[in-house]
Amino acid sequence: MGCLFSSSGGGVALSERALAYKVTTQKAERKPYSWEVADRPDPKDYMFMNKSNETLLRLPGSVNGQQFVIENCKECDIFILDHTATVTIDDCVDCRIFLGPVESSVFIRDSTNCKCAFICRQFRTRTVKDSDFALLCATRPVIEDSKALRFACFDSSYAALEAQLKSAEISPFTNFWGFIHDFTPADAMARPNHSFLPSPTAGTNDVLGTKELPAEVAPLMKETHPRAVVTSNGERPLADAEHGALVVFPPSAESRAMDIVRDVFQNPSPSCSLVNTNRLAMDQQLAVEFVGALGKSCEGAKLTPKDFSAGGAKSKSVVLHFAGAGAFERLKGAAGAAGATISANVAAFAMVKHAGIDG
Repeated sequence: MGCLFSSSGGGVALSERALAYKVTTQKAERKPYSWEVADRPDPKDYMFMNKSNETLLRLPGSVNGQQFVIENCKECDIFILDHTATVTIDDCVDCRIFLGPVESSVFIRDSTNCKCAFICRQFRTRTVKDSDFALLCATRPVIEDSKALRFACFDSSYAALEAQLKSAEISPFTNFWGFIHDFTPADAMARPNHSFLPSPTAGTNDVLGTKELPAEVAPLMKETHPRAVVTSNGERPLADAEHGALVVFPPSAESRAMDIVRDVFQNPSPSCSLVNTNRLAMDQQLAVEFVGALGKSCEGAKLTPKDFSAGGAKSKSVVLHFAGAGAFERLKGAAGAAGATISANVAAFAMVKHAGIDG
């Protein structure tokens, strides 16, 4: 019998085997620490602090996902038209604050009489008073120890916004702006700590007020571009909650959901208004139950539970809830052409209204 390490006989096979099981000792290249990078961002470039009666701007492409700090500003116009990582706002009074997509959280504290329009994944206040907010918030907004806050749906747009939403990984269809959680609710006899702006169509302009936009910002807001956000009724009471339509897009047709939204807003009708939306992954059980709840009278694309659940957690469906007696007839043709199914059973939306919310 030959030696295990012999080069004769089966030596070639042994050499290949040894090569196959060879263990490398080469170390992975270490990534440099932030302080070792010569051209790393200077945090001071991403702060507005101790300002009074100033216009403070960051235009598209100037922040690029950095975290931002706003502190001790009074009577200022603050517009950040770029995507950021996180934003903290402290000790601000009588300010207008506009934030493009914030990938993580906006935390505003100890501030009074501010007019704010934010796009963010998470929103939280603490000790904030007499302030208005237009929100696109991908999780449930949270208020704490705050009073006289008023909310509306964020509905502004500018040319760079669609790309910024993608960079921040925020979908316009996951907006829970009106689903407020109050950690410190008022007692039953007191006035609630938050409310909605009274007009059912109130949005960003109503929150920011009639004061002119900064000269550098106004042209960006007036440019002609496709609508990048969705305006919804949220949690406001509906005059007619029984009639309407659900338009349901499977993951394969998700990209066409915005086309229907844009058409509805370009051609408004009192008999067809958008109430709420959600973008969610459906497991097999939810898909079976939801498709069953939609009923056999669905029109448009003939979809099965598997069409919604086959892709797993990374595949997202979009559900649009419209109100109005004319919604179903108006939308059924467009829904079918877009690869979506449409149902008049609007009560089924309760099954998916807050599904997937992680805040």
